[in-house]
Amino acid sequence: MTSLGTHRWRKFLWVFGLWTFIGLTSAGQFYYSNLALETPVPWSRSWRASLTDWYILALLYFGAAYISERFPLEGPVRFRNLAMHLGCSALFSVTHLAALVLVRAAVFPKDHFAFVESFSWWFARRFHGNLIYYWTFVIAAHALRWYQRLREREIKAAELEARLAETKLAALKAQLEPHFLFNTLNTIAELVHEDPNAAEQTLTRLSELLRLSLKTSGEKEVSLQEELAFIEPYLDIQRLRMGSRLTVCWEIEPDALPARVPNLLLQPIIENAIRHGIAPLPDGGTITVSARCSNGQLTVIVRDTGAGISLRPDGLVREGVGLSNLKTRLDCLYGTRHQFNLRNLPQGGCEVSLCLPLHTNWAPSINAVSHS
Repeated sequence: MTSLGTHRWRKFLWVFGLWTFIGLTSAGQFYYSNLALETPVPWSRSWRASLTDWYILALLYFGAAYISERFPLEGPVRFRNLAMHLGCSALFSVTHLAALVLVRAAVFPKDHFAFVESFSWWFARRFHGNLIYYWTFVIAAHALRWYQRLREREIKAAELEARLAETKLAALKAQLEPHFLFNTLNTIAELVHEDPNAAEQTLTRLSELLRLSLKTSGEKEVSLQEELAFIEPYLDIQRLRMGSRLTVCWEIEPDALPARVPNLLLQPIIENAIRHGIAPLPDGGTITVSARCSNGQLTVIVRDTGAGISLRPDGLVREGVGLSNLKTRLDCLYGTRHQFNLRNLPQGGCEVSLCLPLHTNWAPSINAVSHS
């Protein structure tokens, strides 16, 4: 038996045991209350009558839970759904009473049975009580669904934390790869003799890059201005390596700067553009980063004039680990409320465009630089 099948059986046995416990508890109460009133009822009749009642209610619970899922009491149509539940509660009660009369006739065949008289008797005694049962089941179904949603959000939050940690480690690893450090330090060594001020500036930018990376550690979102401040020292080091072959243009609207974006949003996109687009070309190229706010969304576009992204045999764009990881983080953060598009441009180069929900709950934690 598979683990899924085992889980289902355990769930069934747990539910069956719960309703059996409730039925036997009710049977004991009925049995001893009749003893106290000096109208004793045999125990065999007590437990059979009680379990019959509660097992029917157990089956009807799943119907009430299904109606609760189809017509939840939260949301913009809650009044229509409330009217639906009012009708279903009456149907629930009548169904329970009809089933109870029929099943009791089978369980106690020696009893005198007349459906209409028995149903009328039970209707007078239990109709309103069954309405309470129905609404109790509806509340319980809503509570279980809310709990499940809470658990799913907690699991997604935990997955997001893990993804964020993996992304930050991957980004830090990319910044500190041996060949990257070797090239940077080699550049610094040459500048020490040719331009000591430039060598000192490079060391400062490398230090700033590491400091900013550690300062925002653990944050899921930062402002776009903070994200730009983080990417600037990274670009400075890349400019020293590539010289005039790398040009970066900024087209950032001022009202987009406070917008919240995922931490380390731009670094893997720009690194991908430099490594696979600009660096392979002898003359290099230009990276253009634009951001604007419109209709409750933040649109960020990174476009380069490089060699473009290689295609898979099926014609789709081949994504690296950094971009794939970024897409997964976006899915965890925003679900279906975001768009991510990666494509090669007809005139050459590559474009990455993102549309994110716009929110500006901004409390800056680093000294952001301004861009124009």
